[in-house]
Amino acid sequence: MSILTSPEELPQKIQRHITGEYHSDFIAAFKTNIKPNATIPILWVIFYNNGLLFCNTHKTRGLYRDIKISEIDSFKLNISEYTPPVVQIIFKDIHESDYFIESPKGTDSKKLLDILNSLKTQVL
Repeated sequence: MSILTSPEELPQKIQRHITGEYHSDFIAAFKTNIKPNATIPILWVIFYNNGLLFCNTHKTRGLYRDIKISEIDSFKLNISEYTPPVVQIIFKDIHESDYFIESPKGTDSKKLLDILNSLKTQVL
């Protein structure tokens, strides 16, 4: 699975959770390796102009979390020769744990950096 650049490329069950602002301000998306608990399917991350949206294919609880840019201090893009790039979300609230999102195998780190820069927040 690669980085998707159009909301129409997303699975139907994910598309139904990104309407209105999320759809019109869509930048990119990819399936993550994050599984919050046993009852929630693996999350997708949707990058949009005002933040990041985590959603899944669950019928009634498909929207897991909406993180606004105003909540984010910065992003850190961790690049390794042996693993796909990892995006670290560093929150302004020091009591909130950072999120680590591994991108899909074969992800172009420059493309991912461009996506993060488009969110107009600091990228380390």
